Amino acid sequence: MLAKLQNFQRRISGLRQLRERLRPAVVISHLEGADYVNLLSGGPGKTILCVHGSKLHDANIRGRRAGYVKRS
Repeated sequence: MLAKLQNFQRRISGLRQLRERLRPAVVISHLEGADYVNLLSGGPGKTILCVHGSKLHDANIRGRRAGYVKRS
């Protein structure tokens, strides 16, 4: 679990560094994991998240994550 959190943080930091260096006008993500990284990375440029399906009725999402995903 700790390794997953560290990898997630590394992805956020990496995207933040790219955004600072490249100064994009827009950053678009299309997958759930990428959406979270895009949203949390901050930095310059507009953030656009593309949700292609609802996770509201996904039985595979459980625990704390389910509460967050199904609430939003």
